Amino acid sequence: MKRDSKNDEMNNLIGKQLRQSTGLNSISGDIKKINYFYKLMWHSINFIENHLPDRLLDSSLEIKYNKVPQNILLSIMSNFPKSHILPRALCDIFWNTLPWLDIKKELGEFNILDIGCGNARSFINYFSKMPDNNISPNLRYTGVDISSGWKWNELRANPNVKLFKEDVCKFLKEKRLDFNIIVSQSSLEHIKPDLYIHKLLSKYLSSNKQTTLQIHLVPARACHSLYGRHGYRHYSKYKLSKLSKLYADFSKSFLFPLGEHQINIVHTQWGKGESPETLRFKNESEYVTIFRNTLKKYYANLESDNYTCSNPTHYALVIYSNPKSESNINFGNGSNHLG
Repeated sequence: MKRDSKNDEMNNLIGKQLRQSTGLNSISGDIKKINYFYKLMWHSINFIENHLPDRLLDSSLEIKYNKVPQNILLSIMSNFPKSHILPRALCDIFWNTLPWLDIKKELGEFNILDIGCGNARSFINYFSKMPDNNISPNLRYTGVDISSGWKWNELRANPNVKLFKEDVCKFLKEKRLDFNIIVSQSSLEHIKPDLYIHKLLSKYLSSNKQTTLQIHLVPARACHSLYGRHGYRHYSKYKLSKLSKLYADFSKSFLFPLGEHQINIVHTQWGKGESPETLRFKNESEYVTIFRNTLKKYYANLESDNYTCSNPTHYALVIYSNPKSESNINFGNGSNHLG
């Protein structure tokens, strides 16, 4: 009887975890003081989940690739710092080449919610530039994070910027959700109840019928070896299908693999670490050349109709909810960018 009771308790815990999270790991890899057993558990759970075959996929989730013309790619890369790492570059290029003008035509003035905003890097690097480019002159931005960022006081001087130090689940339950763009950049993996967050968003968007665009960039399986202990999980098509299925009845969803095996190899050799001994700092000029050539080759390969990627660095999940009847948003062609 005691054994059955323990089994029931364990099954209940697992069931509760899977109702709130896309994976089984309830241990955060971000905890600095963590004993060997928990480190082993974190790696073991993620290793097993990362090597499970993709299954029960969302049949409506469309796989697309972020095709960027070489002239636009070179223009964007010219603004990167010399020590920029390839995984971050892939994300920056994606944000910069989304069809923002088309999105503006569909949504109107942007009212953005940034989940797990950190130092509000997305606002500083992308969204703050949009009014200057006449993309959304009256853009509003709200950032939510469990910890405040060091730039927050400075950013709050902008009346269109609101920043909340708050648990995101509490925020979604208690605040008025009138946002038409909801984004996250490398933050969902740090939030234990990632599935529960999307259940809240799905319930809200299905009832209010507001046309809303979500864009979430997350680490793929390759990031286990690229970054080590980081967040709760990595993402696969299976885990992301758990999210997109919540919106299937009233949304169009797209999944963009970002990066490939060669990108991961170059980052492992040159980009890992922040010490002065890291190769990208020691051999800066050589690294810049390799960095640029690797990206140029990768985006050139994307132009092939037969291109497929089995080992991406990141994924970008795009969910377009309650789309207008004649949507003209063409995701993935990189035709217009922030400049």
